[in-house]
Order: sequence, then C-alpha cells, then structure tokens
Amino acid sequence: MGTDSDQHSSDYEQLQSTLELYPSITISQVEGDPPDNYEIEYHLKGYARNPDGSIAIANLHRVRITLPFGYPHFPPTVKPLTHIFHPDIDPAAIRIADQWQAKPNLSDLVLTIGEMICCNIYSSDNPFNQEAADWYEQHQADLPLDILQIADIDDSDERFDTLDDDAFSSLGLDDDLFDSEPVEDESRIDLVLLQLEQNNIFAANKILSEIPPSSNIPDREKIEETIAAALKESDKLFKKAEKLEDQGLLEEAADIINEIESIATDTPGLENLRNRILQSQSLADTFALQPEEIKKDTPQVLKESTAPSAPPKDKIQNPKISTGPSIPVKPILTAIILFIVLAAGGMLYLQDKKVLTQGRSDLQKLHSLMTNNQFDDALVEGEAVLRDLQNIKLLNSAGKSLTTEINTVLNSDDFQQGLLGNTLYDGVYVPFAKALQLKELAILTDRAEQLVKQGKIRNALSAYQEALGYTRKNELPEPAQQLTQTVNNLRFEDALITAEKAEREEEWENAADTYRRAIELSRTLSDSTEAEELTKRLTAATFRLRLDQSKQAFTGEQWQETITVLEHAQQLIRINPTVVSLAEKEELEHLLLTSRLYQILTLAREAYE
Repeated sequence: MGTDSDQHSSDYEQLQSTLELYPSITISQVEGDPPDNYEIEYHLKGYARNPDGSIAIANLHRVRITLPFGYPHFPPTVKPLTHIFHPDIDPAAIRIADQWQAKPNLSDLVLTIGEMICCNIYSSDNPFNQEAADWYEQHQADLPLDILQIADIDDSDERFDTLDDDAFSSLGLDDDLFDSEPVEDESRIDLVLLQLEQNNIFAANKILSEIPPSSNIPDREKIEETIAAALKESDKLFKKAEKLEDQGLLEEAADIINEIESIATDTPGLENLRNRILQSQSLADTFALQPEEIKKDTPQVLKESTAPSAPPKDKIQNPKISTGPSIPVKPILTAIILFIVLAAGGMLYLQDKKVLTQGRSDLQKLHSLMTNNQFDDALVEGEAVLRDLQNIKLLNSAGKSLTTEINTVLNSDDFQQGLLGNTLYDGVYVPFAKALQLKELAILTDRAEQLVKQGKIRNALSAYQEALGYTRKNELPEPAQQLTQTVNNLRFEDALITAEKAEREEEWENAADTYRRAIELSRTLSDSTEAEELTKRLTAATFRLRLDQSKQAFTGEQWQETITVLEHAQQLIRINPTVVSLAEKEELEHLLLTSRLYQILTLAREAYE
C-alpha cells in the first residue's frame, strides 16, 4: 500500500464517484491497470475553432490526461484532443500548473477543465492563446457559455441508503423538490371568455394581448380569429353608420348602431355616435314643424288684403284700387332673416358638435391603437382628427382644447418612441420584442424568487438556470450576468446544505467532496472568509474520513495501510490543529502507536516462523 499504483487506483475510484454528480462529463477511455491515461469528454457549450479558422460554439470537447512518473508530486500532462478556443489552452497543452499547486487532486482538475471550457475560468495575464484572450475580452458579456450542473440525487443510490425517509423534510425541502410549477393564466383566459359572452370584444382583445404568447391556452388561435372577425365587422359597420349620418339618413344610421351593439357592445365612440344621431333627429323634427305653422297663418292675411271696399255713393270720383289694411312686410322679412341666421348658426353648431364628438371618439381609438403598439395607424388617425378640427367655426375653445390634447399625445415621449418601435419598460425605452422578452424573463425570475423564499433551494436553482438559459437564447447580456452570479450563489448555498447534512450523518467522504466543491464555487464570491472557513471544514471532514478508513484497515489487520492513512490524517491537522477535538487527536495517536506495534509484532512473528 502507499505505492504509485495505489494512488492511481484511489484517484480513479474518486474520479468515477465525482463524475456521477456531473452527467455532462464522462470518461470515454482509460489506459493502464490502474489507469494512468484518461480521455475525458465534456458535453458543455464552449468556444472552438473550425477548420476554416472561424470561431463557433461547440457542445462536445475531449482532452487527454496523462499521469507521469512521480505523480502526484508532479502534475499530470493535459492535452486537448479537439480544437478548444481558450486563453489557457493551445493545441499541445492546457495550463493547469497553478491549479495543481493549489489543489493536487485529479477529480478537482477534471472539474476545473470543465469550468475552463464553458468560459467560467480563464486568465488574461500571459495567456497561452492571445487571440482567445482578446476574443473573451470582447465577448465578456456573453460569458460563461454554460455551467456545470449537478445531477439530481437518487434516493436509491447506495451512498444514501441510510437516509431517513424524511431526510429532505429535515432540511426544509418538500417531496416535490424537483417538480416544476408552470405559470398558469386560467383566470385571465376565463375573463376573456366572459367578455366574449357579453360582446365586449375590445375588452377581450386587450386582456388576451396581455397574456404572454408562451402561455399554454387551449383554443387561443380560435379565440383570436373570433375577436379579429368581430373587430373587423364592427369597424366596417361603424364607418357605414358615419357615412349614413353625413348623408342625413339618420334612421338607417340608428339601425346600423343597433347592429354594431349586437356584435361589439364596447366599440369605442359608439355611444357618442348614438347620442349625436338622436340629437340630429330631434332638431330635424323641430325644424319640420315651423314651416307648417307659417303656412297655417298665411291664408287669413291674404284674405284680409284682397277684400274690396264699398264705393262712395255721394260723390263720383275717379275709382281707386284699395289694398285694405297694410301688410307688416318689414317685420316678416326680419323674422325670416333671423330664422335663416339662427338655422345657419344651428347647423354650424351641430356640425362643430359632430366634429368634436367624432374627435373625442377618435382620441379614444388613438389610445387603443397605442395600447396595441399600432403607432403608425395611431399617427394617421391623430393627423386626420387635427385636420377635421381646423374646420370648426363656432366652438373654437373646445376645438383648441381637443387639438392641444391630441398634440400632447402625438408629441409625447411614449408616442415618439413607439413610432421608432420602442416602449417603456422599467423606466427605459426598449424595442417591443425586447420588452416582451423581459416580461417573460420577469415571470421566470419571480417564480425562482418565490421558490427561494419557500426554502426550495434546488428547485429555485433549476428555475434560475432556466431563466439564465432564456437570457442567453434571446441575447440579454445584462440580465444573464446578474443571473449567473445568482446561480453561483445558489449552487454554493446548496453545496453547503448538502455538506452539512453529510456531516450530521457522519458521511465524511460525501462531506469532504461537497466541501471541496463549495470551495471551488466560493471563487466566484467576494467574501474571502467563506473560503477560509470552508477549508477548515474540509480539513475536519477529510480527517474524520481518514480516521474511519484507518479503523476499517485496522480491523482487517492491514497495519501498513492503517499507518499510511493515519499519517496522512496527522499531516492534515498540523496546519489547522484546532479543527478537530483533543479526543480525536488522542484517538489518532493511540491508533497509530498500536498499529505500528502490531506491525512490528507481525514482522517479528513472520521472521520467527
């Protein structure tokens, strides 16, 4: 025991155990018994150079790791077998000297190379590949391209066959830890259907437009077709009613309004159009009565004016034509002129009122078009209203007020940015498509935050990773950078929970491996005291693992193996003597002395025999 062969065998077993937690890394080939040559495959996203010299993202990378004579005192030789494009990698070698000096462990080396491939670890100082260093600097916002994901822990695994049934609940984790919780919009789609039943087509269209396209809504396409058909028909009838109104066909226009109401009750401007037509009908009836009253009085006046007077009897004179009583022509003409002026003024008033009412209706339509991001149509609508308002003759004050209101809308930042294809999101104007992406991302991150608040760390980690993948897919570098830090923090927290659980259950090998992974993750954190504390915990867990291993070897009367393991445990606590108790130190010393004694006695007995 204690030979190079034993070291190779132990490292091989440890590497196999470690990679069970990382399904994206596999051992494709080994040479030697025990192995001293490995070919490792990484199923991770990383940059690679194509044969034509271009740079692309590849999903498969291979490296060869060779253990030299004098290993582990001398670091392995690592050579890429595929064209990996990385500052610390050239076609002949991968730079690992610093990592090996800090932590001479084969499993950690394999994981570190994986972090290098997915661009989580790279160096800009004295790189092997300066071109790659420059590329990484230019594309820093897109990095890392991938992350090492830990596989779900299977309760049937032999390493966890001693866990209690409620082990997860003891950590505050539910049985549905890995269940997804899809975002549902059932309440909003029910509201859409209710509005459709009540013929509130415009309200239904607004609610449906607010539901993300990614939501799983049954018959959404059919609902959208129904709404579109109703909107088209109501708009067609509305224009027809306005045309009939302009032609003076008020009764026909009123019938069209009833037809519109049966299709889309909440059509913008419908009520204003109805009131306008009713007012016009009332005025038309009033003016129709006045000519009949004048006609009724006219025969009596004519009769009085044509009646002949009796001729004089006493004196014969030249006959004179008598006109009877004089007709009040001037008052009648004045009344007629006044009536004409009033009628003309009334018509102008009605015309101005119609323009203002239509303008108010068109302003609502303009706002509706803005809500649906139809800014070009809204601009055409607004400019048409402004032209109509210029024809107002009497109601100038109301016309100027409405003109100012429409100009305010058309000149607003929201409208001008909308014409450019932008909308306001979180205080910043962004393109419509990006705003939809950010809203969808907000749904994913809100769901992940809720899981964190519920203490479902692994489920939250999975949700945040889904959100991170969404940012990379849709090229959202700033949210991707924030989410990367959040994912690293959660992975670190999950590793601590797993390690502490293993400590409580005295699974020292699992605790040591997990603390080692936590230290690796702590590199992304700014708190250096965390790494120092984790190093102490790792030392303690490794010491207790070696102590347990020595007891097993002692029971099997393998004295040299017992002594080797105990001496290694002694070396661990020389640097941090306070990480274990005095009783554990004394137990180690006693077991070491006893093992050496038994080894001497065994050798003596063999010599005697």
